[in-house]
Amino acid sequence: MRERSANTQGLPLAGWRVVITRPAPDADALAHKIYLLGGQPQVMPVLEISTLHSESAKAAVTHLGEFDAVLLTSANAARALGEVAESLKVDLSSPPRWLAIAEKTAGALAPLGLTAQTFAGVGTGREFAEALVGEFQEYPHSRFLLLRGQLARPELANALRGAGHEVVDCVCYETRERKLPRAEWEGALSSPRTAILLFSPSAVHSLVNQAGEMVLPGVGERGFLAIAVGATTAAACTTEGLAVAAVAERPNENGMIDALVACCRHRQSGTIE
Repeated sequence: MRERSANTQGLPLAGWRVVITRPAPDADALAHKIYLLGGQPQVMPVLEISTLHSESAKAAVTHLGEFDAVLLTSANAARALGEVAESLKVDLSSPPRWLAIAEKTAGALAPLGLTAQTFAGVGTGREFAEALVGEFQEYPHSRFLLLRGQLARPELANALRGAGHEVVDCVCYETRERKLPRAEWEGALSSPRTAILLFSPSAVHSLVNQAGEMVLPGVGERGFLAIAVGATTAAACTTEGLAVAAVAERPNENGMIDALVACCRHRQSGTIE
């Protein structure tokens, strides 16, 4: 992302550096939105995602027609599906039914030529589980394939099994810490007005592990604003000793931007301690 010119006066994020900790390619569109709002985005992915071409993943993708629906809780799962299917030369255009936790996840299926159903007002795994239990209450003993990462929480599978359905739980991608050079952290955190966007507990742990001595004493004192995507991520911040300036009301990209803009405006007006 290029450096800002001087014509950002009046824009809500003018004068703010915004550190985006999520992995590419998800960070790119967010960085562009921040740029248009006057901020200086800096992509610092503290995690890396890799597809697992395991025997269980290959078997699941090869036998998709045996499931009543495939459940996706992240765009990473959709991308992993595509990579495994491509390696096996599997045609994904036939059944089953595709169900995604949110529009962004459903959008990640578009390059594969697939359309997924989403549910209004759903943004968390618990809400997705409740929506699915309601959707399939007239179809007992349905068989689901759940594509997920190794760090995903168990609520979704547990809720569906508790409602009498079968869930084949397939870990198709792995999330690992991505180490960044110390010089990059020092540069990213050098601005007196810096916001850090955190999208998962794993990102919080990685941030503190790599730059804890820079961020833990400095939130509030040095102007840092830590913005969490949801309650689970905020709880991870509290556990790590990282003060949270705001939690997004909606656990998505736009919710994060709204929280960021509100915090920056409050800080400018002197209402954030």
